[in-house]
Amino acid sequence: MIRSTLGGQRTIKGFVSAKLAALQRSEPTFSALFPLMFSEESNVMYERSEGYRIVKTTYGECRRRILRRAAALSALLADTPENAVVGLAMKNSLSWIELFWCILLCGRQPLLMNITLDPAVQEAALREGNAAAVISDGPAYSVRTLQADAIAEADAPLTPGVSGTCLFVMSSGTTGQPKLCAYSAAEIASQIADSSAIIRSCPQIKRHWHSALKLLTFLPFYHIFGLVAVYFWFGFFSRTFVHLQDLSPQTLLNTIRRHEVTHIFAVPMLWNTVYRQASREIKGRGEATWAKLQKGLGLVSRAGLLARPLSRLLFGEVRRSLFGPSIRFMITGGSEISPEVLRFFNGIGYPLSNGYGMSETGITAVELSPRFRPKTDGAVGTPLRSITYRLAEDGELLVSGPSMARYLLIDGERRDMRGAVFATGDLAREEKGRYFMLGRKDDLVIGPSGENLNPALIEPGLSMPGVREAVLIADRRTAPPVPLLLACVSPAADTASLREALTRRLAGMNLAGQITRIAFTDRSLMREDEFKLNRTAIAKRLAAGEIALLDEAGREAGGADPLARRVREIMARLLGKAPEDLRDDSDFFTDAGGTSLDYFALTTELQDTFDVPVPVSQSAQLTTPARFSAYLREALKAHD
Repeated sequence: MIRSTLGGQRTIKGFVSAKLAALQRSEPTFSALFPLMFSEESNVMYERSEGYRIVKTTYGECRRRILRRAAALSALLADTPENAVVGLAMKNSLSWIELFWCILLCGRQPLLMNITLDPAVQEAALREGNAAAVISDGPAYSVRTLQADAIAEADAPLTPGVSGTCLFVMSSGTTGQPKLCAYSAAEIASQIADSSAIIRSCPQIKRHWHSALKLLTFLPFYHIFGLVAVYFWFGFFSRTFVHLQDLSPQTLLNTIRRHEVTHIFAVPMLWNTVYRQASREIKGRGEATWAKLQKGLGLVSRAGLLARPLSRLLFGEVRRSLFGPSIRFMITGGSEISPEVLRFFNGIGYPLSNGYGMSETGITAVELSPRFRPKTDGAVGTPLRSITYRLAEDGELLVSGPSMARYLLIDGERRDMRGAVFATGDLAREEKGRYFMLGRKDDLVIGPSGENLNPALIEPGLSMPGVREAVLIADRRTAPPVPLLLACVSPAADTASLREALTRRLAGMNLAGQITRIAFTDRSLMREDEFKLNRTAIAKRLAAGEIALLDEAGREAGGADPLARRVREIMARLLGKAPEDLRDDSDFFTDAGGTSLDYFALTTELQDTFDVPVPVSQSAQLTTPARFSAYLREALKAHD
C-alpha cells in the first residue's frame, strides 16, 4: 500500500476515519464538500486510453481545471439567476465531472440528464425543473444550449462562494413525465457516510491491486447508482476512475485488463451477458468441461469461509479468460438478478454482491456477508446505516432516512421528503433482517381467476435453451388485458416446439390455466439504451405494434425471413444505404458495392449481434442476406 494515496494515514481504516471526521466537521454545502472531494491532490483520479497511451489525471489537476472552467461558465451564466437549474446532458467523461462541479460552484443547480431517454422526455424534465440552460456534448435543446468543449479554462480561477443548493436526478421517465429528485449536500454527505459502514464491515471492498483501487465507469454518472455508489463513494476517498469508451464486449474486456480494474458496479444486464457468453464457451468445450465447472461450483458453495480461497484455486483459468486477476469487488443493482448468475461469479472467485436503491432514495442496501451462500441467494442485504426499512401489509417496501432525496418535483408540484416514509412500489420479504426484492407492484398481472401473478417470481422458472428472455406482461391488445408470456428467441428457433416446452413448464408451475397466451419475437425485449427490463414499456410497445412477433414457423407476419431482414439492416447501415434498397439475394460486393474492409466490418457486427462465429474466409460463399441467413440459422441451432 502506498502511504501517499491515503492522505498521509498509515492504514485504510485511519484514512477513512479521518476523511469522515472532516466531513462531519464541514458545513452541509457543496462548496464545503468540494475541497474534501479533491483533498488528495497527488492521487490519480481518472484514467483513459488514447491509442497506445494511458492518460492519467490527478485530483489536483482536475480541481484546478474545475476552478478555471467554473470561472468561464460563471461568465456565460451571468444573465441567469442564482440557483437556476442548468441541465448536464453528457456521457461519462472527465469533463462531465468537471462541469458538474462547475455548475454547483457557480451557484447553480445541476439537472443530471438521462440522455438515453426519448428527447421529448428530456425536454419534459427541463420544463419540470424550469431549466435556464443546458450543457451538452452533442444535441441542442429547446433552452439555451452550451457545448461542453466550448467551456474552456479561464485565465484566472473562480473564487468559490455560495454554491448551488441541490442537484437533481431524473427518474426513469417511463410514463413520459419524469420525476426530478433533489439532493442537497446534506443528503449526499449522509450517503457518503453510509459507505463507511460498508468499508468497515466488508474487507473485500477496500482491497487494492498493486496498490491501486480502480473503478470502471460502466454506470452513467447521471443515474443514482452511478452518481452515488460510483462517483461520490469512491471520489470522496480519492480512488481512480477508469473511462469506458463504449459498452461493446471487447472494449469492456480490454479496458478492464489493460487498466487492471479492481471494482465494477453494474446492472444485471452486464452480469447476465457475461454469464451467458462464458457458459456458451465452456459448454462448447464439451459436456465433461461443463460438468467439471458445476462440480467445482458445488464444492465452493459448501466450503464456508474457505469458499474464496478454494474458488481462486479452482477457477484461475476461467478468471483469466474473463476479467483477469485484478478484480477485487463487484456490485449489481437496478433490477432483479438470478441466484444462478450470483453463484457463478462468486463461485469462480469474483465477489459479486446484490444491492438496492432508487432515484428517490439513493443507495439503501448492499449484501455485505463474506460467506458464499448469503451472497448468492439473491438478497440485497440489510439497510445501510442511515436507512430504515419496513414492509406494508401488502408487502410493499417502505423506506425512510436522512439520505433520501430532500424533495421531489412531480407535475409541477414539490413534494417534501424530509422525515417522510417513501413507498417504493417494490415488493419485498424480510428474513432475519435481510431483504429479498420480489418485483414491482405495477408489474403484477391479474390472472383469469383474479389472482395476482408476479413476473419476478415466475420468469426465472422459464429459463430454457432457445429462450433468451421471457417476460410476463398484461396484453393490452385485449379488453380486459390478459396474461401474456412474451419470449425472445433465436431467429432460428423452432417456435412450435418452444411453445410446447413453455406450456409444459407452466403446467409444472401450476400456471397452465392462468397463463394461456405465449408469443415470440426475435428482437431483444430490452432496447439498446436501457439498463434494465421495463415490463410496462414492453406492454406499451407491443400494444402499439412496435414489437414484431413470429409465427409458428419462426417467421414474421407476411412471411418475411427475420434473419435475412436483420442482415439486410446491418449491411445497409454499414454501407450507408436504406434496407429497402437491398433484397435477400443482393450480393454484398457486386450489387451493394461493398469492399473487403466493409465485409470484415459486416462479419464482425454479425458475430457481436448473434454470438456465433462468422468466418471472413467464406466471403466467396456468404455474400447475400439469404446466404448469411441460412448460415446463421444453422450456427444458432448448434449453439442453442
